[in-house]
Amino acid sequence: MLHLKETTFVSTKWLHNNLNLPQLVILDATLTDKKCSASFIPQSRYFDLKQHFSDLNNSLPHTLPQAQDFALAAAKLGIHNDSIIVVYDQNGIYSSVRCWWMFKAMGHHNIYIIDGGLPQWLNDKLPTTTCYITAATEYFTATLTNGCFCDKEHILNNLDSKSAIVFDARSPARFSAREPETRDNLNSGHIPQSINMHYASVLDQGCFKSKETLAAMFATYAPSLQQPLIFTCGSGVTACILAAAAKLVGYRNISVYDGSWSEWGNKKLQLPFCQQNHILCDASPK
Repeated sequence: MLHLKETTFVSTKWLHNNLNLPQLVILDATLTDKKCSASFIPQSRYFDLKQHFSDLNNSLPHTLPQAQDFALAAAKLGIHNDSIIVVYDQNGIYSSVRCWWMFKAMGHHNIYIIDGGLPQWLNDKLPTTTCYITAATEYFTATLTNGCFCDKEHILNNLDSKSAIVFDARSPARFSAREPETRDNLNSGHIPQSINMHYASVLDQGCFKSKETLAAMFATYAPSLQQPLIFTCGSGVTACILAAAAKLVGYRNISVYDGSWSEWGNKKLQLPFCQQNHILCDASPK
């Protein structure tokens, strides 16, 4: 059995050297309506976040499905509980991290992200294919781990308790209401007391920055690794990038607000929000 469970990332070289590894499952988790790339990593299967791994009964985008629905969708991809999953996306680091976090939340820890994704694979001039593979349906069980995701009630309670620090992965312009939201019927601004750390600030040329650099970024606001952290964004995708960065640093009490601003900013809900007195993390990409 592969012993990588304390590792979040694998390199393109590692994957290339282990393509024949038994129980290996490679997922392309690109978030798109079209499979826009003409090339894929060999043996890839398409992880369809929108149609198969979201709660289609929820009006909010990309929300986590029920455990039994997640398990069924995973099984149809040929995934079982002993599978070694490696996930990537065509953007480098983007929606692959949402896939990784979802499997972690559902109790499957033997999953790893290709740091740099498909662009890094292509840059390394490794072999590609032009189509996805299909696999026989397997049996997969899923149990949601408490705390990996949180809801708006948890955020509301935290406004009083202040037990967790909330980081918002959206752009500074959206966070501070200088730029309108891309979805209809949403307020512009951010959750009160939240800190803006744009997801791109933890990346360098499509890969995660070093552990030391990330640790310095987080330490300004959360010097203790025991500090509870909550991550939010527009629809729960880029929040997972910050969650992965925090995990790489060593934080353990990490949660993603599943509804994110698509829920909190809904004008009908009339939840409290701010447009000024915001905190912008000075962590622009370098």
